[in-house]
Amino acid sequence: MNHMHSAKHQRKLSPLSTNAPQFTVTRTPLFNILLLLTLFTMTANQPTVFTAAASFLIPAQAVKSSLGGQASRNKSKYDRREEESRCRPTTTNRNSKSRTSTVPAQTSKSPVVSLTLRERSSDDDEQRKRRDSKSSRRENTRAPHTDTHKSGDTMMPTIDSGGDEVVYQGIESAPAFQDAKLDDPKVEKSKVTEKGNRRKKKTKQRRMATTGNIPDVQWRAIPMEHLRHHPVFEPLPHPNKIVRMKALEDVRYFRQESWQWDALHAGRCTTSQAAAALGLLEAKVGGFLGIPRSLRKGGVGAYHRLRQTALRDLDEMERVLCIGGNEEDGSTTRDPLWIANSNGGRSKKTSRNDKGPYPFAAIYLPRITKRECAERRKIIGDHYLNGASPFSARMQWGNAQESTALLTALNYFWKKDPDTLIKEVGMCGAGLEMNRTELCPPGEGEHTGLILGASPDAVILHKNGTLEALEVKNHCPFVPATWGTRGKKKHHGNSNATNHVFRIRELPIQAMVPPAYIPQLMMEMLTLGPNCRSAVMVRQTATNGAVILRLHRDDHWMREMLHFLNRFVADYVNNSVTPPHNFFWDSDDNGNEDCDRYRNFIRRTKEISESVELVDFVRHNEIQRVISADHHHIPLFLD
Repeated sequence: MNHMHSAKHQRKLSPLSTNAPQFTVTRTPLFNILLLLTLFTMTANQPTVFTAAASFLIPAQAVKSSLGGQASRNKSKYDRREEESRCRPTTTNRNSKSRTSTVPAQTSKSPVVSLTLRERSSDDDEQRKRRDSKSSRRENTRAPHTDTHKSGDTMMPTIDSGGDEVVYQGIESAPAFQDAKLDDPKVEKSKVTEKGNRRKKKTKQRRMATTGNIPDVQWRAIPMEHLRHHPVFEPLPHPNKIVRMKALEDVRYFRQESWQWDALHAGRCTTSQAAAALGLLEAKVGGFLGIPRSLRKGGVGAYHRLRQTALRDLDEMERVLCIGGNEEDGSTTRDPLWIANSNGGRSKKTSRNDKGPYPFAAIYLPRITKRECAERRKIIGDHYLNGASPFSARMQWGNAQESTALLTALNYFWKKDPDTLIKEVGMCGAGLEMNRTELCPPGEGEHTGLILGASPDAVILHKNGTLEALEVKNHCPFVPATWGTRGKKKHHGNSNATNHVFRIRELPIQAMVPPAYIPQLMMEMLTLGPNCRSAVMVRQTATNGAVILRLHRDDHWMREMLHFLNRFVADYVNNSVTPPHNFFWDSDDNGNEDCDRYRNFIRRTKEISESVELVDFVRHNEIQRVISADHHHIPLFLD
């Protein structure tokens, strides 16, 4: 036995008893029982030492499985494995510091092993609770956003309910803007379930019909009669309430859908006729400026308009116009239409689940119902079944969506300055000196009888007093199904396109004002007075967002415009001569000098068109439109 006392093989004695040898613990239950019996024989008179030695030498789980009998064996394999894993770190690691600590003497005869197991279980429970609390916090940060958030006692719709969503990716649709920072965010996201383990459901790409027979020209449009109730929009009074006029310029208070506004167009060169009277819609000039062929209608329409008898003096205007005769407002509901946003879009998020401040100046409350869609389907369907031209959809779309585009401009400038005001306006310019028949325009000699008028869609009144004309253009997504498809193969998945009348066609927006609209914007600035130094144009699409442009005033171009408008009246209207094709461009009646002057005027028009100021792009989901009552997507086609 000398080798037992060698330095290399000397066994360490138990810290509890100098006479008790150190045993190698095994996992065999029979060996554990024999070991316990041996310890019990050696420490028969010392029960406390026996229990302490047993808890030190034998793993607690081994003792319980050996002494617990059938109750331990009835446990499932998963439970036994879990309890062994909980006890293993404190019993099998011989290098742990806890093995060298002295176990205090127990006065109770109950096994220390059971107490040790319960203590370890409670520690594990605390650790498990901490892990669960961490996982619950992670789930809370990933929880889907709710549809509404509260502000005081009012339920406030979230950003998703106020903004627009990508609904279509049409046949010829393309991203509106090439800047990667301005691309539309993805709307489709994975949904996370909170039951058990989180699972990501497979999201299906929403595919809408890109062809149809009944185009919804009023698609998600907010009507003008509702926009007039907007807290940041200043409307005009009802035309029936205007019973007296103090000045010629007071005709601007007649709304643009009133019959009085229509009557003011007779004999007046308005923005709808200015481009034609300037020769921009002739074949050669239109080709040089890049004006679409469909708009090159010549100057005959302007000639017939200017030959009509116009209202010129104040007494005649008051006698003819201030007699009422307009329908009452269609919006007679007592329910609120808007809830003003008082935070100005600048408040910070209050929590992780908060989507931030509401992005628009006011919350639009009305919703589209299925019944309204059915009624609209019948009306529009009958319109086209009765033989209406498919090209009429473009005009209907522009009229119906005008107020929605005005709202886009309103929300944009409100974010920049909440004190900005958008004002409704009628026909402007009746009070200009050049419109008074007893006076002559400067430098033009005898008066030709030309009177001007322009009707901006609205006026932007900034806090610093700056005035800007606001013009909106809505690009219609509906084109005839056979238009522009000659020689092209059928698109994949659209085999029934030939059976439908319309298809969706959305093209990228260019950051420019088309040359045909330059006379319109310049004339609007002219009729608003010398304080109006710029005009804003909003070009909005159905699925590709919008672009906001600013055209600055060019007084020299305006003088040239007035020169050729007076020539048109003097040469053709007053002489009852129908203007020929390409008049002014090919005309040499006034010498080569005037012909060269006109061509320089056309070249300058093209330069102005291509050098307008880009204010900003508006993403598709930043356009406020009406949503459905059941929060479903509304298709562009009603059939």
